[in-house]
Amino acid sequence: MLFLFLHSRYFIISWYTSALFFNHREFILQQSLQDFIIDKIDDLKGKDIVTLDVRGKSSITDYMIICTGTSNRHVSSIANHLLDEAKKQGHLVLGSEGKTDADWVVVDMDSVIVHIMQEESRQLYELEKLWS
Repeated sequence: MLFLFLHSRYFIISWYTSALFFNHREFILQQSLQDFIIDKIDDLKGKDIVTLDVRGKSSITDYMIICTGTSNRHVSSIANHLLDEAKKQGHLVLGSEGKTDADWVVVDMDSVIVHIMQEESRQLYELEKLWS
């Protein structure tokens, strides 16, 4: 009986430590993905880059990154650059939407959704206010 108690206690401690390690590892991966995305947006001079933590508020993603492009062409270029570089680096890209109009492009990278918007759309929809 004592052995089972000690054994189950070890299992609980072992499980808890593994869970902490997994959460820390997951956090590091999340942070590196966010840094990658911000770096690629910055490559093409995306403006006003904001990261929102929407864990607990959204069931579809953990983080949102929002940035502004100066024109349709600029928004489209940022999105294409992000998509190309993400695929080259092997990051998971689930899809993108809005590249034809390029007023507001959404890139879904699973745990991070990227919104690339023109200034007018960003002011109109106020995503920062909605999700914070």
